[in-house]
Amino acid sequence: MSEKITLQEKAYRELIRRIVAGEIKMGNALREEVLAEALGLSATPMREALRRLEREGWVEMIPYRGCFLRKFDEKNIRELFFLRIALETEVVGAAAVALPEDVCLRLHELLRLEAAEIEAGELANDPMLYNEDVDFHARIAEALKLPRVGATLLVLQKQTMAFGCSLNLSPMSKEQKLNFHREHKLILQAIEQHRVQLARELVRLHLESACERFLVSDLES
Repeated sequence: MSEKITLQEKAYRELIRRIVAGEIKMGNALREEVLAEALGLSATPMREALRRLEREGWVEMIPYRGCFLRKFDEKNIRELFFLRIALETEVVGAAAVALPEDVCLRLHELLRLEAAEIEAGELANDPMLYNEDVDFHARIAEALKLPRVGATLLVLQKQTMAFGCSLNLSPMSKEQKLNFHREHKLILQAIEQHRVQLARELVRLHLESACERFLVSDLES
């Protein structure tokens, strides 16, 4: 049975898609009436979608000016990764204690597909392997049955994706992508071996490395 979603959810998902794809740039105005017309919706669901984006930190409402997609500076980037590190190290630590075996098997399959796509060059236009990274971390949080944590992580991860698109990060080399993939494998290995502190440290280093790449790109742009 297909998933039924509200008009507000439809508007929200489409806005997120456009932001993450780089179709809406940082600092751009989001005109309620223009967006609603483009999606064939009334103003009300679009207004609610924009309010949700504001609550999640995607946009800012400026009095007498309107709604704008938030610009990320160095302070914002560091805060974004600070939050991700704080949450994701806790999640992976909990996973190292009690992640079900069937979830580990699914994660292995995900990583196998990730490696195959890298070897085939199918991720050439995806500079940070965003979708695979989101899927890998999201599945861990989902398996632990922490819905609010998972939802928060998803927002933070998508904001990372959107910011990466806004910077037009240069494509990673094949070796860089394989290194990214190896980090995922090491994290999963630590989880399976129930090495809590090692798993937490590997995630911290993984995210700190990503943060540094964003900061370097931001300074060069």
